[in-house]
Amino acid sequence: VRIRPFNAAFFAFIEVPGRDAEALRKTLLKDHGVGAIAFPEHSALRLAYCSVNEEAIPEIVRRVGKALGT
Repeated sequence: VRIRPFNAAFFAFIEVPGRDAEALRKTLLKDHGVGAIAFPEHSALRLAYCSVNEEAIPEIVRRVGKALGT
C-alpha cells in the first residue's frame, strides 16, 4: 500500500498494487462501512475525509487496514 502525496485537503489517494481496487472498494463498503472510489487503472482507491470528523479518521484507517489484511 502506498499513499500518494496530496495537498487538496479533501481526499487521500491510496495505491494498492496487486489488488483489485474495485473488489476492495466493495469489501470496504459491505463489510466495513467505508465508502471509497476505485481507480482500477491505477490500482488505487480515493477516500474522502473532508466530511468526516477528525476523531473518526483513525477508525477509518483501521478499517481500511483490516480490509487489506494488515
